[in-house]
Formats: sequence, structure tokens, C-alpha cells
Amino acid sequence: MAWNVSYRQNGSYKILSHSSPRMAIHTACWLIENGYEVYGIRSGSYVDLLTKDEIEQIYSEWEQSLRPETPRRGESANSNEAPVTSNTSS
Repeated sequence: MAWNVSYRQNGSYKILSHSSPRMAIHTACWLIENGYEVYGIRSGSYVDLLTKDEIEQIYSEWEQSLRPETPRRGESANSNEAPVTSNTSS
């Protein structure tokens, strides 16, 4: 079954087809990352549908997965090092 990614490029509506939903989602994320407006992912039969809002949520999660994790306060950036603590005893 084909999965179609609907997007807008230079004022024209375009569709890219993929053989799996995973590839369609990766393509949609790439398109968003490169400034295109993605407004739908559908199966060839149009029974299964991801809306623009759902795609934006998936993209947000995808984008976060690309960034290195920022250490939390008191944690070391290197997981092999001990956490940073302060000694305030008098």
C-alpha cells in the first residue's frame, strides 16, 4: 500500500508516495525541517490519515531526538562522571 505525503512547494501542492508509513513520516519530517508546509500523510486508500496537527507533533518529537540531551542541573554532561554537587556544610 502506498503512503502519500501531501505538501506545498512554491505555491503548488505536491504529493510524494512511499511504500511504508515510516518512510512517509521520515519524509514529512525532512520536508518540515527544510521549510515546506506538510499538511497530510495518507494511505493509498485514504483510510488511514495523519493530520497536520499530528504531523507537527511527530515532527516535534523527531526534532528533539536529533538534539543531544542537555544535562540537568547537578548532572555531568559525561554520563561516566559523577554528578556535580555543592558542599554547603559549615
